[in-house]
Amino acid sequence: MDAMQERRRLGLSELSLKPSEYFLRQGAVTISDDPVAINNLKFTGVDNIMWGNDYPHDEGTCPNSQRYRQDIIDAVTPEEAHKIFLGNASRLYGFDEAALTDAA
Repeated sequence: MDAMQERRRLGLSELSLKPSEYFLRQGAVTISDDPVAINNLKFTGVDNIMWGNDYPHDEGTCPNSQRYRQDIIDAVTPEEAHKIFLGNASRLYGFDEAALTDAA
């Protein structure tokens, strides 16, 4: 996004932030079984990624969700795992993280 804005300006006037900065401020993505996304956390950051199993859709991870969750847990720090599995969604959607943790 940043390169396209630099090269072509996308027909836009000067932006106060880079497109990637707007995404980091306002965007979020959900992953299920995406080792590329996990591998690129040093580049993209962890604050905008949330895990979901997309049940009951075919592209979801059910009935193997625990295996995919474990793959992520094995690849990241405990703090990053917390953000991916709970913290980012709680922040984005205003969930009561303590209530969700207690319910689990």
